[in-house]
Amino acid sequence: MKHFVVTLGILALIAVTVGLFTYRSNGSPAVKAALAKQDAMAWLRADFQLTDAQFAAIKRLHDSYSLVCAEHCRAIQD
Repeated sequence: MKHFVVTLGILALIAVTVGLFTYRSNGSPAVKAALAKQDAMAWLRADFQLTDAQFAAIKRLHDSYSLVCAEHCRAIQD
């Protein structure tokens, strides 16, 4: 039983190490940069690999809804 617990512990440690390595090494530099700047629109563009036309359409929607969103936030705060 002692060897079983040790073996499970070692396997868990290996699994966590491989998972973290894979997670860290597969990230896109553009996505990482956007996350570091905390720029949601840059993250959206980089993570979903949007074309200029797609991004422009999303930006227009985002900008047009921002006033409605601000009103909703105010209502929630009240």
